[in-house]
Amino acid sequence: MDYQQKFEDDLLALFASRIKEDDEFAHQFWSAFGSVYWYQESDPNKFNPDYSCYISGRHAATLITEIQGKGEYTDWFLASPDGVVSEFIAETMASKGWCFVLPDDPILTPLVPINY
Repeated sequence: MDYQQKFEDDLLALFASRIKEDDEFAHQFWSAFGSVYWYQESDPNKFNPDYSCYISGRHAATLITEIQGKGEYTDWFLASPDGVVSEFIAETMASKGWCFVLPDDPILTPLVPINY
């Protein structure tokens, strides 16, 4: 299964309409997806960064500008604290089987370079 494609498809299906209408939520989106590792609970490789799903902070910012149809990725990049996953986003992603690990979690830290 291509988890990365499923990940991006799910997050766009779940959040695109709200990102388009709500700048505050777009900040939450950037915080929750820029540089945070997401995995499917059923994935046997879930703690291996090579199999986790990840979008960089730049990519998350670019998605926001594409969804909103305005601005530049620099309007969103680092405009919010990274690695903050709101309860709403965590619960909504969990409804599709997604869980997250923050980049500084000891499970991943020795393996993961943080690239903004």
